Amino acid sequence: MRVSFLQQPDGRTVVTLRQLHPSKEQRNAVLSFNAVELGFQTLDKMAAYGNSLKAQ
Repeated sequence: MRVSFLQQPDGRTVVTLRQLHPSKEQRNAVLSFNAVELGFQTLDKMAAYGNSLKAQ
């Protein structure tokens, strides 16, 4: 998995996750257990954690 962080002029950061699979079958297996939705949940948790640090 490749993760990249790109800081925006307004101070926000764009996080991009990219995962490549060696075959269509392996990609479909990952999608079958809702990996995309779980990834979004992970990013939401990371955003909440970052916001809690800003509030301190």
